[in-house]
Amino acid sequence: MEKQFYAVYLNPSRPDFAMSMTDSEKTIIIEHVAYWTEKECRSSGHIQFYFITADKNN
Repeated sequence: MEKQFYAVYLNPSRPDFAMSMTDSEKTIIIEHVAYWTEKECRSSGHIQFYFITADKNN
């Protein structure tokens, strides 16, 4: 089977989101990554990468 790669970019709610996240936002991000890591990576064997990107317009 041919390998397939996908990239999904999420637009931040503000340009400096990665640097100015509140504690509540950080908690949500951590829980979100943990959920998808458990659901997808461990059960399917797929590798996924999660990271916050900078605003491409800055």
